[in-house]
This record gives sequence, C-alpha cells and structure tokens, in this order.
Amino acid sequence: MCTSVFAWAKTDTRAPLERPRYLRGAYIMNHKKLLLTLTLCLCALLCMVVTASASEVQEHSQVHSHLICEGTACTDPAHASHSDVTFEKAITMADNVLCIDGVKQTPNSNSSDNYEYTLSEGTYYLDGEITLDKGIWIQGNVTLCLNGHKITCDKFYVIQMLANSRVTFTLCDCIGTGAITHTANSTSNAGGVILGGSGANIDHSFIMYNGCITENKISGVYLQNKASFTMYGGSITQNGYNNTYRYGVYGGGVYVHTDATFTMYGGNITGNYADTNGGGVHVVSETANFTMYGGSITGNHTAGSGGGVNVNAGTMIVRGDINISGNWKGTEQSSASNDNANNVYLPTNSTITIEKALTGENSRIGVTTATPVATTKDASVKIAAGKGTYVITDKDKGHFTPDTGYCEVQKKDDGALYLTHVHSGGEATCTAAAKCGGCGQQYGNTNLNNHALVHHEAKAPTCTAVGWEAYDTCSRCTYTTYREIPAAHTYGETWVKGQDGHWKVCEVCQNRSEVEPHNWRDATTSAPKTCTVCGATTGTKLSTHYYYSPAKTEDTPASPKAGDPGVLLYAGLALASLTGLACTAKKRH
Repeated sequence: MCTSVFAWAKTDTRAPLERPRYLRGAYIMNHKKLLLTLTLCLCALLCMVVTASASEVQEHSQVHSHLICEGTACTDPAHASHSDVTFEKAITMADNVLCIDGVKQTPNSNSSDNYEYTLSEGTYYLDGEITLDKGIWIQGNVTLCLNGHKITCDKFYVIQMLANSRVTFTLCDCIGTGAITHTANSTSNAGGVILGGSGANIDHSFIMYNGCITENKISGVYLQNKASFTMYGGSITQNGYNNTYRYGVYGGGVYVHTDATFTMYGGNITGNYADTNGGGVHVVSETANFTMYGGSITGNHTAGSGGGVNVNAGTMIVRGDINISGNWKGTEQSSASNDNANNVYLPTNSTITIEKALTGENSRIGVTTATPVATTKDASVKIAAGKGTYVITDKDKGHFTPDTGYCEVQKKDDGALYLTHVHSGGEATCTAAAKCGGCGQQYGNTNLNNHALVHHEAKAPTCTAVGWEAYDTCSRCTYTTYREIPAAHTYGETWVKGQDGHWKVCEVCQNRSEVEPHNWRDATTSAPKTCTVCGATTGTKLSTHYYYSPAKTEDTPASPKAGDPGVLLYAGLALASLTGLACTAKKRH
C-alpha cells in the first residue's frame, strides 16, 4: 500500500493550485489519507524492527558458538577447517536441580550409583556455576564448553564414562576460568574424570582442549580398559591432596591403567601429588602407553617414585617440544631441591622411546633409574633409545639430565642414551686427591696450593734472641711462610763522646757499637780542635795578631821603615851597583 501511494504522488507533478478544482478537494483528501497511510506504514516498520531486534536478542542468547581449539595453533589433524562449533544446550542450576535449556532434570535416585545426572549425546555449555552431590554420567558423544564456569562435585568422579558402549567426551573452555573440581571438604574418593570403569572393556575417549581439572582428592584423570585421553591444552593441577582413599593415590594428575593410552600434545600437568607413585603421571601396566609430543609436566611430587612421571611398566614415547622438570620426591610439605629431584622414574629395564627429534630449545627431561649406576669405571644404565630407524642425535642427548648427582648422560656406540657414573665432588688437597661424593673413591691429582693453614703471630727480636714475621704453616705438609728476623740491639742516634773516641749505646742493654777514635779537624781562630763525627773538642782556638799601617796618600808615598825587608833589598842592590862601577874604573886605569 505504501508503495502505491508513493507512486501516485510521484505521477502528478503539478502544483496543487494548478490542478483542476475538482481535483483540489480530492487532493486534500488524498493528502490526508497519504499522511495517515505513511503514519501507519511507519508504525508497522517500527514494530517490525522492534520485533526483529527482540527476536535476534532472544536467539543470540540461546547460541553459544566458537572454536573448541586454538585455531591455527591446533595440532589436531581432525581440525583442518577449524570451523566454529555451535553449543546447543545450556546447562544451569535452579533450586539445586540441574537444568538443560531451562528444563529441570530428574536426579538419579539409585543410592548405589555414583552419579547424579546423565548427559545424552549433544553439545552443551555451562550458563552458570554447577554444584552437584555426585557426578555426571556421559551416555553419548558429548561436547561440553565450561564457558568460564565450574562444575563442583562432592562425591566420586565429576565426569564418568562407564557405559558399555563407546562414548567420546570433548572438553573446552572459551573463557579460560572454567574448571572441573570438588568441594574443599569432600571426604570421598573424589576424582576429576574417569574412563573405562571397572570390568568394562570399551575404548571410551576423552579429548581436552581447554579448561582446568583441579583440586580433586585423587586422580585428575583416571584411564583403564582401553580408554584413551588426548590432551591438546588446558591444565591438570593440584589434584591428589587431602585424600582419604584407602588404596592411596597413584597418578595425582593422570592415572594410565591396563590397555589405556594417554597422548599429550600440549597443556600443563603441574602441582599434583601422589602419596604412592606418579605425582604427575602414573603408567601402571605393560599394556599402558604414554606418548608426549608437547606440553609440560612440572612442579609435581610424590611420596613414592616418579615425582613427574612413573613408568612402572608399559611404554613412554617422546618427541617435539616437551618439558619434564622441577618434579620431586618427598612429602606433601616438602619442596624440590637438588637432593630430591625425581622427574621420570624408570624401573629396572624400563626405557624412554624417542620417536622423533626433541625440537624445543628448552626441552628437558630429568631421569631417575631404579637400578643404581655402579661406581666402577664406565658403569652405566640405559635410559632411552630411538624408535625404529630413528637415530638419536647429540642434540637429543642434550635435553636429558640426571636427577641424581655423580652421573652424566652419554651416547654410546649402540646409539642409545645411558646414565653413566662420573666422579665428582670432594676436594683435592696438598697431600691427597679429591674423594668422589658418590662412591667415595679418590680421583684426579693433588692440589699443592690447597693447604690446611695454621696462622702464627709475629714476634719481635731482642738484643740476644731472634724474632719472626707473622707466618702460616700447613698441618698436613711442610709448607711454611716463616721468615726470621735476626737478634739486634736498639742503638740510639746520639754519639757518646770519650777522650780518645766516640760510640753509640744500646738503649736496652747499654752495649757499645760503632766505637771509633775521633777524627780531628785542626783548630782555627774560630774553633778549637774538633771531631768531625761526634763534635768533641780539645785545646783552644788560634790567637789573632794586629799591625799598624798609617794612612796612604797618592801624592806622598810611604817611607820605608828600618828593618823592612824592602829597605834591605834596595840597599843590597845599591851596594852591588857601586861595586860594579868601581871595578870598571880600575880596568880603565
């Protein structure tokens, strides 16, 4: 209708006053009808929009869709397309009763059964916290998204796959805070997920992509009778504590029983405890298999053997990027140290199979063997071998570390890896080689610089006895730093003066030193005879004579005095001259 009205209005392009009179009233009437029609159309559209929006909101609230894995990071070959999974059924609680899509479920009334509710085949997601007295029985192929919520149970296992027909349970969590757990005060043999059941021989399957299995009193995951558990992600943590299970706890994280298979591609198994064996993982029988392609097993511990993994029997296969370290053997209250490391425990004749290369740069596998490594030369215990035609490389060898001291990992001619005893520890001294802390045998050479030093204080010498500087001696050998200081007098700096000589005197015993005669210097008019060394004097200084000389002038030379040597000289010269003249005159005559 709206379309026809708009079309009519568009066809007549004349102004209203230009149209014929008979059409003006009709126009006005039609104009009113047009406004009414437009109003009704608008209301209808608004109603449609509101209705559609409400419908979409309602529909969206009932749809839970996402990947069950980590998308492109997923290593599961079955997830080639990685399309979203739609979780169709919402699980909630109302009046302490489990509800599926708002419909209350009928609890199991059989007191002999260890489950409270059942889940038939389908895809489910939690729409709130779930608290149960007993667990949930899986009766078909079930995919469950925890959606960030917890399923908390009080008794037995939270999730149970004990039917006589094969079922697969797939667990994921799109939020990251979801968990399968037990109440803190639970006193029953309460575990996380159990597959197989006693007496059943059905290959049930549990696939875990995300989520957390935590704080259960016994095993986080229990496998038996051809059951399989494939772990791609998530965590199994803090299980096996405060249990009252009369048989004790084997496999605080994962228990792998007869004919069961545990394959780990990723995720973490950490902080679990077993009061018997296998804090993280316990492989119990010859037909049980544990294959680790990725992930980490760290921080677990046990009171028995295998803080990380206990390969009681069966097969352990490794490859890829893995980490089994920081696990230990001890009580619940103890902590890891170099003295109680216990990562992978290998009973006698048990070994680890390396399927392909250990690719992670930080891959690490700690190993403890039930058979002690002998202390004789080249004694060793085999710990790992290649599978089929795969040849172990030195890089693979570098990822293995001994849990105990006095050993190292060696690759021998057969291509396998061995724990081999090496002497270490102890300390070489000046008289003995080091003693191995593991076997007590001496090894290496002595250390001539490692003495048992005894310190001696210094002693000053005397006038008659020698002294010494502070020094050290060795209590084991003849080493010494002794240095003697000869006996010596303590002479003063001042000379003692005698009549014939001088000397110095010891301040302690008055002994004389440097006794010498005086070294006299002649007297002068200013000083008497004096010793040049000690300053002693003798006699008197020389006297001084004075002569009178009259004043001279330039015009009147001074007359010579009688007795003056110059007058005598002049007189002699005059007499000789007169004599010569007389002789000359006589010859002439």
